[in-house]
Amino acid sequence: MLNATRPRQQLERAARGTLSPADRRAWSEVVSLRRGAGLACLLVALAFAGCGGGEDTSETSETPSAPAETSAPSSASLPGQARGQTFSTGLPAGWVAGSTSRVQEYFVRDGRKDNVEIGVSSSPVAGGEEGLKTYVQGQVDQIKGFTNLKTVTEPKPLAFTVGGAKATTFDRVFNAQNKAGQRVEFHERRVMLLHGGRLYDVKFQSPEAGFEAARPDLEAILRSWKFNA
Repeated sequence: MLNATRPRQQLERAARGTLSPADRRAWSEVVSLRRGAGLACLLVALAFAGCGGGEDTSETSETPSAPAETSAPSSASLPGQARGQTFSTGLPAGWVAGSTSRVQEYFVRDGRKDNVEIGVSSSPVAGGEEGLKTYVQGQVDQIKGFTNLKTVTEPKPLAFTVGGAKATTFDRVFNAQNKAGQRVEFHERRVMLLHGGRLYDVKFQSPEAGFEAARPDLEAILRSWKFNA
């Protein structure tokens, strides 16, 4: 257990990454409990629940026989965790979850101060894979008519599964106002998939200038995704 008589020294050692193995385990538990408690208070009001864990920094093995998704983190391996009505996922450091309606759930980073956020909507869909394909193409065609559009890519398969489901993705770049009222270029990545007769549409948005830096957070959330049933 962390020694309560020397918290300052342990804070400094934790920041430098020089804690002993025993202190490191205890420190992780304290940090997780503090993060989880704060997240839980927010998420209970929003029909979510929070908890904590540690970040997974492992890399995919280059051995040919290794699975393609060896490095995919579990929801418990990320600092935060959120549970929606039909799925749960881990949340990287700085992210919190909230819901504004029964069909849309949000994950936001740093209180949206950096304009990085994820919206998840879901609805019943008929036609299975064909229904998904029709929906995706309809979204791309609609976006092509937007006057603030800069570029949009053609749909393609996502390189990894989301909760075990194959997904389709495309990107668009567009002009819009940020939270400070400035007009900047935004980059949106859409990820769409089917599960249990429902279509899930994940929208990840970031200022174009910071998209590549923020993209790993999206991938970590998607790779840790689990359906509740």
